[in-house]
Amino acid sequence: MFAIAGGKGGSGKTTTAVGVARALARQGRDPILVDCDTDMPDLHHLLGIEAPGGIDDLASGTALERAWQFSTAAPGVRCLTAGDRSNVDTALARLADWHDPVILDCPPGVGPDAVRPLRHASRAVVVSTDQPASLADADTTARTARELGTDVVGTVLRETDSPAEPAPHADRRVLVTVRSVDSPLEDPQIRQAWTRVAGHLTSGPPRRGRSRRGGISSDP
Repeated sequence: MFAIAGGKGGSGKTTTAVGVARALARQGRDPILVDCDTDMPDLHHLLGIEAPGGIDDLASGTALERAWQFSTAAPGVRCLTAGDRSNVDTALARLADWHDPVILDCPPGVGPDAVRPLRHASRAVVVSTDQPASLADADTTARTARELGTDVVGTVLRETDSPAEPAPHADRRVLVTVRSVDSPLEDPQIRQAWTRVAGHLTSGPPRRGRSRRGGISSDP
């Protein structure tokens, strides 16, 4: 499982998660995209799908193919909408054996809701704007993920209209920098950037990540 995390809301995390999932689908993979934000879920708005079901249905024992939804905004991507926070662990555990990547759109920050999906992920990408406060929060999120045993492959940096000089950070690896545009899902350059991010997440030998049971799980 691959987590798309961020320190602050509004950094472009959910859009990045959709973009990475779409890139994987274009490569012939069968990704599942999961909205793990139980407080302020946004995936269903972005994709134009119904909110009910998803995580709650899967946790209650509903067959996976009846719990997910498809969207014309994300061709080839199976989407699970958010549910109650008490159901996240159970739902993600049921996805552990899925044969292709599972992309987790995580809540922002480092609170219990944000940590929960990170425990299931083997790798993570952190999304941030180029503003110092956003980067500082993103660095904290990355540090928390590493402490949980999740491999942080790097940062997606989104440029803002008022760019600031990012403070250097020894552990921050910027994978791609993307512009702020009105329709990022349709922008060719940004789509290429997300394809590179998908490559960073899926390339190389499996890296170990901590499961919620304290054991070790491997990709995807």
